[in-house]
Amino acid sequence: MWSYVLRRRSVLALHASAVVVNDHALAFCGFGGAGKSTLAAAFASAGYGVLSDDVVALGEQNGRLFAFPASNYLRVWDDSARALIGDPQRLPLLTPNWDKRAFPVEALGYVLARNPTPLAGVCILGDREDSADAPRISRLRPAEALIALMPHTSANYLLDENMRATEFAQLTQLVESTSVYRVVPH
Repeated sequence: MWSYVLRRRSVLALHASAVVVNDHALAFCGFGGAGKSTLAAAFASAGYGVLSDDVVALGEQNGRLFAFPASNYLRVWDDSARALIGDPQRLPLLTPNWDKRAFPVEALGYVLARNPTPLAGVCILGDREDSADAPRISRLRPAEALIALMPHTSANYLLDENMRATEFAQLTQLVESTSVYRVVPH
């Protein structure tokens, strides 16, 4: 389990997808089905580089937080594949017993980001709302952001007490240095 290996090495890993916009990384966190991979694929189809999917490893370099490249494909459901490329059957299933498909970024002609990239922001994808004020994006204050990000770290159920303390310190650094947004789609 890649996430757990990262965490054992004291690397903060978000359950997220990340893209590169204007030489800065933007990560999309959310629970299963929130649209993290689909959003990254939509950014790819608009010409932005894909940095990572499912797990976004973060680390400090020269006093700044960076997101590290990790994936050469995205994991998308059939409806997302249909919206992005037409026929989902063009994409292979990840496993025979799961309906998610591999969206090979470069093979489809999109940009795959290959270098660690400064983290500019984290968007936490919320539940969809059928309301007049959706969609909406709101910037979270650091204390709100810390609480909102805690369930979106990768493999957090495997952390022991010391690893949890390290994660808390890393998340605190993240919310003090990076903008965190809550995104509510329609």
